[in-house]
Amino acid sequence: MVFDNNHTSFHPERGTYDSNESFALSLFLSELNHEEAANRIEVIKKWKTISILLGPEKTREQLLPHLLEVAQDDEDEVLSFLSEEVNNMLPYIGGIEHVTCLLNILEILATKEETIVREKVIPTLKYFTEHASETQLIYDIVPLIERLTKAVWFFARVSATNLYEVALSKLDNIIIINNLLSLFLQLIEDETPMVRRSAANAFPKILNTIIIKQNELDNDIWIYISTVLKKISSDRQDTVRALSVYSVITLLQSDEINNKEKYNGFLFKVVNKMIQDEAWRVRCSIAENCDILLSLLNDENDTNHSFLKLLLSLCDDNEIEVRKVMGKRLYLLADSLKNKTLILAYFISYIQNLSMDENETVRASLAMTVGNISSNLGKEETIVNLVPIYLSMLKDEFPEVRLNIIGNLKIVNDIIGAKILSDVLLPVLFELGKDMNWRIRIAIVEYIPILAGQLGVEIFHLQLTELCYSWLWDTVHVIREAAIKNLTLLTEIFGKDWSRENIIRRLVSSDKEILENFAYRSTILSALTALTGVVDCDIIEQDIIPFVSGLENDPVPNIRFTVSKSYGVIAKRLYQLDGQVDIVDMLILPSLINHLSDKDQDVQYFSKQALDQCQKLRKEYDSRYRHGNN
Repeated sequence: MVFDNNHTSFHPERGTYDSNESFALSLFLSELNHEEAANRIEVIKKWKTISILLGPEKTREQLLPHLLEVAQDDEDEVLSFLSEEVNNMLPYIGGIEHVTCLLNILEILATKEETIVREKVIPTLKYFTEHASETQLIYDIVPLIERLTKAVWFFARVSATNLYEVALSKLDNIIIINNLLSLFLQLIEDETPMVRRSAANAFPKILNTIIIKQNELDNDIWIYISTVLKKISSDRQDTVRALSVYSVITLLQSDEINNKEKYNGFLFKVVNKMIQDEAWRVRCSIAENCDILLSLLNDENDTNHSFLKLLLSLCDDNEIEVRKVMGKRLYLLADSLKNKTLILAYFISYIQNLSMDENETVRASLAMTVGNISSNLGKEETIVNLVPIYLSMLKDEFPEVRLNIIGNLKIVNDIIGAKILSDVLLPVLFELGKDMNWRIRIAIVEYIPILAGQLGVEIFHLQLTELCYSWLWDTVHVIREAAIKNLTLLTEIFGKDWSRENIIRRLVSSDKEILENFAYRSTILSALTALTGVVDCDIIEQDIIPFVSGLENDPVPNIRFTVSKSYGVIAKRLYQLDGQVDIVDMLILPSLINHLSDKDQDVQYFSKQALDQCQKLRKEYDSRYRHGNN
């Protein structure tokens, strides 16, 4: 849609456009009735232009009624776009005092079957409710909520559940608040599970508002809360019952609720009932919040630790999903307890059972976090009780279990120390370093530098250097790349002399069989290039450059252009090392110039690139040198 400036004229004294605004409006309306949804969306995008032409008053009177018609009967795609745009209309209709003009459109959109339309409308309705005046709330917003609550179509009632919290928090009229609470109870008892689920999901936020206003409300407000909670926790739909745990947590976490201790018994019964619920989703919701519930409901005077035992019993649940969640959250449960004696007494047996669970996803879930439990046990108890479990899981037939345990080893390492860990785990790690699954191998590769820093050079060299070296020849490219990065990290840990003796000189003196393989030559070249960044000038000049120069005339073009790229990296490093320009001029530049006439275009290209870099580095060096002399 294009608007012709010849049809409009601006009146500064009125701040509006003249009668030709009707031409623009009529053009807008004609396009709004286009049979193609894409065209209708495009014209709706122009509503701001029309609104500016019309001004706030005429926008309310002439434009919004037509958008209301669109909201009443159009395709979901158009309605979805309109739902987004309504949120931006407030400034163009005269501000929040005229928000009621938009409520009709929003109310219709809130009743639509398409979920995405309703989800876009709800935040807008919440925003308008938040900023509306007391009068607008009472005479416009509250009636809208009532209509949605009592609507025939359950989609409208689902939308209504999301509006109570904001409205209740803004209202001061106790009669209206009590009426809204009664209406919300109808949603909790609704015949449609989707409505009840949405209401149960909204109730924790409503609880926060009720708690804040409890002194102003009826004395029997707890009767209302307990009634709603009973209905949610006893609902015939398991997805509704599962949500009651969040209302329980909200009540337990509140420090403002009056006579809180009086209600803990009731809340404990609700949780107890959920733990024994026949539906796994309900039990799973408890498992997902077990650490929070323990911290809130644990009775220090209960010498039998009944509630702890009740929660831990979920580790033996007959449903895989429940056991998975418990396996992942056991460390949080232990952390909330912070009692070594109780952890040893009650947790270890469940950890052992889960580590041998018949389902591999349960074992993998436990493996993700089981290492964290060691922080609550200390060194000795970890060695005795947890390390055997780690060893067993490192040998698990399911790769994900082994991978997750490896990811946890740093935590265990920090608790028991590298020496003990190496004595116990190194044989297993050595086996995993050669595992058939490449993801296991790369996890071990990435873990080695962490272990190396604590093992020390002697133990590492005796037991792991050979393994690190062997990864350079792995059949998987990403393993070889990780192995090269590994060598640079080990050089930073153990020093350049160690690297020279045990890595670099071994690489440059590789036997003929290795050098005959193109992939191996490329790997050695990449490794030496990476190591230039962590060694000094002597090693680069005496060990690395001679090997690189020996590959300048390699029969494989990829090797030759990799040589050129390596020379660029080496030159940059040499300039960083106090400007070793002579080595660059004597050993690197002639080779790069020679490669400019190579028969392969890629070799020429990378040689030119490296030469340009060398020239740039030389200019920067000369500039610094002259500046220093001055």
